[in-house]
Amino acid sequence: LGAIDWGNRTLTLDEKTESFLAYMTTLDQRLIGDEFYLNAFCNVVLVFSLLRLIKCTSMHPRLALLEGTIKKAWDDLWHAAILILLLMTCFAGIATWRFGAER
Repeated sequence: LGAIDWGNRTLTLDEKTESFLAYMTTLDQRLIGDEFYLNAFCNVVLVFSLLRLIKCTSMHPRLALLEGTIKKAWDDLWHAAILILLLMTCFAGIATWRFGAER
C-alpha cells in the first residue's frame, strides 16, 4: 500500500483506485495459496494427533482392547477404506456429470 502515491495530484482517483484494487487482488491470491498449505498442514497434524491418541489408549487395560482390535483389523480396514474411496469418487464423478451447472 505504500507504493501507491496517494498524495500525487497528477494521478486521477480512478488510477489510484485501480492500482489499489490490483494490489489487493494480488494479496488475496497469495493468502488463498497460503491458506491451502496451512489447511493441508493442519490436516496432517490432526491425523498424527489422532494416531497418537489411539496409541495412548494402550496404557489403560480396557482401552488397550480397542487398540488391539484396530491392529488386528488394520488390513481389512485398509482395503475397505480403498473400496469406499473408489466408490465415493465414482459417485462424485457421476453426480458432477449429471447435476453439474455446465455440461
